[in-house]
Order: sequence, then C-alpha cells, then structure tokens
Amino acid sequence: VAVVIRPAVVYGPGQRSGMLIPSLIAALRAGRRFPCTRGEQTRDFLHVGDLVRLLLRCLEPGVPAGLFNAGTGVETPA
Repeated sequence: VAVVIRPAVVYGPGQRSGMLIPSLIAALRAGRRFPCTRGEQTRDFLHVGDLVRLLLRCLEPGVPAGLFNAGTGVETPA
C-alpha cells in the first residue's frame, strides 16, 4: 500500500528562523516592522503536531492507498 501525503504550509517547534511564522514572531517580540504583502494571497497553515498525528494514522492497518492533501481547509491571508 502506498500513501502519499502532500502537506500544506507546516509550522511549529523546530522550524527554521527564516520561515514566515518564526520571522513574524521574532519581529513582533523585537518591536520591529515586518515587511509583508497586502495579504491578497492565502495559505493553509498546518501545525507540525497535526501532521505527525496524520502520518502515524497512515501507518495503521487498513489505510487506503492514494495521494492525499493534508491541511486544515482554512485559508489564511499570508
């Protein structure tokens, strides 16, 4: 059985500092302006813990083969 997971934008502990969420948090903590777009594009942000839970479930017996998009289904302006 082959299961392929295509995760949305993953965020959470251990993420590189140059990525969107850690960069934004660092700027807010330092009181710096954070350059960003007008927010016309959207992203589906998926927490790493939720992705791990999904991957573990994919290892359970009876999981159907296929290609699956993993996300929350919620569009967030980015």
